[in-house]
Amino acid sequence: MLTEYLAQHPAQADAVWHTVMPGVCVYRFSIREPLILSSPHLDALHFETLYCDQGTLTLEQIGNQARTVGAHDVLLVSDTDNLCRLCIPSSLSGILVSVDAVQARSSLRTLCHLMGDLTLDLHTVRHRMAQQNGCALLRQSSWTHAMFATLLQLPQAEHARYCVWKSTELLYLLCTHSNLLESDCSPVIPDSRLAYTVRDIRDYMACHLDEKLTIASLCRRFGLSPTAFKTCFRRMYGQPIHNWLQQKRMEHAGTLLRAQSMTVLQVAQSVGYDGVSQFNAAFKRRYGLTPTQYRKMSDPVDRRPIPQDDPAAI
Repeated sequence: MLTEYLAQHPAQADAVWHTVMPGVCVYRFSIREPLILSSPHLDALHFETLYCDQGTLTLEQIGNQARTVGAHDVLLVSDTDNLCRLCIPSSLSGILVSVDAVQARSSLRTLCHLMGDLTLDLHTVRHRMAQQNGCALLRQSSWTHAMFATLLQLPQAEHARYCVWKSTELLYLLCTHSNLLESDCSPVIPDSRLAYTVRDIRDYMACHLDEKLTIASLCRRFGLSPTAFKTCFRRMYGQPIHNWLQQKRMEHAGTLLRAQSMTVLQVAQSVGYDGVSQFNAAFKRRYGLTPTQYRKMSDPVDRRPIPQDDPAAI
């Protein structure tokens, strides 16, 4: 699926890959342009795990269903028979772990032995994934929050190994019938005047993150009823308007904090907050760190390895 595209278009995707162990390849990538892949394909006994850093990806499935992946979501794919299209509406960056289960069998056995002879039953994994139509989505869970918070604190050279380790843990959780997986899909809205208007509103919000946006004011501006807007937006993007906007605001705030050129108050105001207090709370809910801690962890000096020796507002 994404592995094939990244391997064939490394320059367009700004992709860097590493073979961590036999049968396991990790790609760090950044796709900056819209992308549509029709009938995405994944070979049998292959798994892909996407750790989404920024952007959005939508998988459209047979039966007019869709799964939308956003920042700090994790997507596991084992079967593409039910997929009819992969869409990246604007951009997508993250880390992709690609596993060939046959070639990786020996390596996985070694890992399991190191973990106290842990058993990874791939038959159980395939059964669990079949219940999800081959696509499992982890969103806004304690597992994903902890995973991305830890990733932020690691040197970039360690990101590939860490994501392989977490992918192995994810397979283990599937074997134990963990309830981490999200099973619901959203109906896909066909292209129409309503859908185009909702996309225009989405683009407007993305360009005006510093403003006090409300559903009522947006609907007045674009001539849409609030009910139609909320219903259509959720079906198209798989989440409520508030969640999407909050996610975009926190992503942009993270980018500004990493740039180290603005105060925390200035960053807060750039994403629609009057003061630091509410911004700090919202940012910590998203990343598990305060803005100050996030900035410190993002400083290359601090990430070097230690030597061995308003209520109406959306």
